[in-house]
Amino acid sequence: MTLAYHGTRLRAAKDIAYAGAILSPIEVEKRRLQAHFDQYGAPEEPVSLDELATRILRGQYRPDEFDIRAYHVALTTDWHRAKDYALRFEHGGGVIVAVDINLEQVNAIRNGETLFVRERVQLEYLKEIRFPAHEERTTGFTLRKVYATFEPTFVTFKTQTHPLPEETKSI
Repeated sequence: MTLAYHGTRLRAAKDIAYAGAILSPIEVEKRRLQAHFDQYGAPEEPVSLDELATRILRGQYRPDEFDIRAYHVALTTDWHRAKDYALRFEHGGGVIVAVDINLEQVNAIRNGETLFVRERVQLEYLKEIRFPAHEERTTGFTLRKVYATFEPTFVTFKTQTHPLPEETKSI
């Protein structure tokens, strides 16, 4: 088993918990569109969720990287890379979801320390939720609540913009 990290924003971390899995961007977009249609009604001209999600995501990736980025879950085995990615969100308030995966059993494409996993990554393999220590009161409370059923270890880490004592584990 290999510990792999997925850096993301707080809202996406909550969605991961509700879905019970880390989803590919195309799955996330289809869920977002379905929720929008459920609330406001479907467009008058019929269009498939796949087609609409693909059109939306095509603008976010280069044509040569679209298939791998849109249809795969991106993970990394490098904690610092995940941390840097997560801290780009919400003014340094991103979240890192750590899962244990068996590289021999998943359909993954490896590019250095980055893994592109074709299928959703189920939270039954969840080990840790990491978030910035300066977010303990807000983010920590929220994450403990939405991830309670998965029983992960919660870890806070310090950031350069918000220096605190060394990483601390909490239950």
